[in-house]
Amino acid sequence: MFPAPTDAIKPVNPAFIRMKLWYKLVTRAGLRFLPLHSLRHTYASLLLQDRESPAYVKAQLGHSSIQLTVDRYGHFIPGTNRAAVDRLAKITTPEPSESASNHSNFDGTKTATTLVE
Repeated sequence: MFPAPTDAIKPVNPAFIRMKLWYKLVTRAGLRFLPLHSLRHTYASLLLQDRESPAYVKAQLGHSSIQLTVDRYGHFIPGTNRAAVDRLAKITTPEPSESASNHSNFDGTKTATTLVE
């Protein structure tokens, strides 16, 4: 992908990129030292936070499976926890047509609102 500066047939040496390019750029920008590979993680994280599909991120990163992408970056997908909470609330919330006095727990005992009435 990146040819060596002295021989276009050979790939560039990763140490050359790190030492001659990356560390100089980081120093000049006044940033803390991070591995060059952290750019890859930042790219994936930002894509997912911007609601890009995990399938697209998988393809961009060249992962062998979407499971790898989701396992590594799934916590960056916005709303995944919120969706789970909403689903739980939906199945545990009584239907609006039921009156408060008819509420009972799963074991048949009355709820606190019923006992007050």
